[in-house]
Amino acid sequence: MQSLAAKNMEPYLEQDETLLWAGQPKKGIVFEPADILNIIFVIALIIFTYFACHALAKISLLLAIVIAVIFGSICILLGFVRFFIDASLRSKTFYGLTNKRIIIKAPGNYTTVQSVYFSSKPRIEFLPNIDDTSTIDIGLKSPSTGKTGISWIPNEKATISLYKLTDANLVHQKIKELMSDL
Repeated sequence: MQSLAAKNMEPYLEQDETLLWAGQPKKGIVFEPADILNIIFVIALIIFTYFACHALAKISLLLAIVIAVIFGSICILLGFVRFFIDASLRSKTFYGLTNKRIIIKAPGNYTTVQSVYFSSKPRIEFLPNIDDTSTIDIGLKSPSTGKTGISWIPNEKATISLYKLTDANLVHQKIKELMSDL
């Protein structure tokens, strides 16, 4: 029986390609070290909103309610909804490893499919995570995202990567073997 990831990779295989592995990133809500700054910012924004609305209520109750709704919505979106959006996007992301390339199918406004051919000799970096997963970065990182390669936008990375894989050691070994055969 074929896995869901393998079924999602099949339409993108070339005629002479063989699918060696297919998978998905870790499911559910995932916290990153950079989320600490995000959470601190959201808490500060909540405190600011509370005191600003309390002060504005003495001048205009309607203005205080409008400001509370606007900033409260931003706090909820940045602080909580972001994690659910990220989990939803990761559940629709699929990875494939063939004898010629790495395929990444990612959701968004429209589905994108990226391929990295082994013949281009990409830089491969194995990054173990705090939890039981690891990430495999492929290619060059954008200087705008810093060392981690993550951005404030959920599930958006400037680096092409196989993100939060539970079987990353196996996948990394296969990639190294395929690249050494070239």
